[in-house]
Amino acid sequence: PQGQEDMVNTLLALNKHTVVYMQAIGQMDIESFKDTAPAILWSTYNGQAQGNAAGRILFGEKDPAAKLPFTWYSDLDQLDSILDYNIRTREATEEREGSNGRTYQYFSGDVTYPFGYGLTYSSFTYSGLTISDSEVTPDDTLKVEFDVTNTSARDGAEIAQVYVVSPGADKINRPA
Repeated sequence: PQGQEDMVNTLLALNKHTVVYMQAIGQMDIESFKDTAPAILWSTYNGQAQGNAAGRILFGEKDPAAKLPFTWYSDLDQLDSILDYNIRTREATEEREGSNGRTYQYFSGDVTYPFGYGLTYSSFTYSGLTISDSEVTPDDTLKVEFDVTNTSARDGAEIAQVYVVSPGADKINRPA
């Protein structure tokens, strides 16, 4: 919010070890300090123990293991008016302007952090990926299996993300 960006930048100029902790419902414009801050912790509103939880993460007692539930756009000027409900990317024509689209599925502009982004104090490797079928119909079940291994010396949790895309999806008549 207004004024807080200046405060964050002033604090970072005074102490380069400042961690930025934000608590908000949605994305924030952090472009002016995202490359200066040594760490940024974002959390949505998370109940009566939120201060305790944030402190445990900031002091390294607990491993942050979440992923962003939305895309952080790097510049809101890339987006159409919030009153434009067409979320798909579209080419410019003589009658209308083009659009970068919206959401992780359709947005084609620059992003600060993509949907599902998240860091942790731990490190993990994925191996042994198997997929039950190379082709499926809408009535089939696809089984995906893999191993996730914590390769660090500290406990941690990983949120594995798997995405399936229809190869025939044109993102207009059929969603990806």
